Amino acid sequence: ITDLMPVGNTTQALIKYMEETTFTNTAAEKAEGVTSVEATLAETERSVTVQKITVHLTVTEEQLADVDQVAGYVDARLRTMVQRRLETQLIAGDGNAPNLMGFLNAGVASQAKGADDTIDAIYKAMDKVRTPGEGQPTALIIHPTNWQPVRLAKTSLGYIWGHPSEVGPTRIFGVPVVVTSNITLGTALTGDFASYCQLWMRQGVEVQVGYVNTTFVEGKQVIRVTMRCALAIYRLTAFCTVTGL
Repeated sequence: ITDLMPVGNTTQALIKYMEETTFTNTAAEKAEGVTSVEATLAETERSVTVQKITVHLTVTEEQLADVDQVAGYVDARLRTMVQRRLETQLIAGDGNAPNLMGFLNAGVASQAKGADDTIDAIYKAMDKVRTPGEGQPTALIIHPTNWQPVRLAKTSLGYIWGHPSEVGPTRIFGVPVVVTSNITLGTALTGDFASYCQLWMRQGVEVQVGYVNTTFVEGKQVIRVTMRCALAIYRLTAFCTVTGL
């Protein structure tokens, strides 16, 4: 989901930013010489701490030397682990150090499914992003199990999201859908990811190799992958969860 949002670099361990908490648009037509009405735009200073996500694996020197693919395989798998954990944190981190504050726990808007079907509930959540959120939905993040009834939705003419022989569009109401098991089952998230949030990178994915305790004399190497980052949400009402799916 990092592809959905702007990514910036920082040299700081603490990110300070302004959250837009009030937006009152008083723009209006006025006759010549008539005073305009002052708008209300309130910004509240927030801060988030850069947190670290890391993982390591111990590999024997024989494995690294005898099998050409081992180094590349381990490197790729550890990077994947860190990136998947980052996705989980961006969505559902609780903000208690060393966790990031993810969207689901940040205080965004919410739309209960209730008696609606999944598709209708998603559209209502998108409308909350538009008003009062003053944003435009740019994506939907949903669990595979919750996407299933959408993909399998059908009329008497067949499947709405395409024939079973095709992958089918991963879009809904014109916005891309990210289907991932890293979001909580029963909850989906939509919002203006392009305009009202940003991932700040203090340290990108970094691979290091070294020895720990007795691994040198044992002929083993420890491969560690680390990332340091923080998530800033600039307007909470520009995001909305769909609950009870």
